[in-house]
Amino acid sequence: MKSSQNPVVAYFKSAFEEFGKVTWPTKEQAALLTGIVIGVSLVVGVYLGLLDLGFSQAYQALLKATPDNTVTDTSGESSPGVVAPDGITVETVPADSSDSSSQQ
Repeated sequence: MKSSQNPVVAYFKSAFEEFGKVTWPTKEQAALLTGIVIGVSLVVGVYLGLLDLGFSQAYQALLKATPDNTVTDTSGESSPGVVAPDGITVETVPADSSDSSSQQ
């Protein structure tokens, strides 16, 4: 014969029965295992921090080792921030000068 018990109530009853079957660690075991977890976490954190620092330093060294690709305009002054591939000439025109024929 089927039980007419609510399925939610049956679920919680069986869950509490399972909790009774669990072998819980002693206070000393819990403290030891907690210490191990904290210790391993610290070691992994330091390892990842050093790895990140190493990669960051290597990336900065790589950026410093690349040649500076600044473009020299017609006046002979370099324009930082303007990057042009080799073989391409970039000419800059001052913002004040404008071609009056193109504005008509």
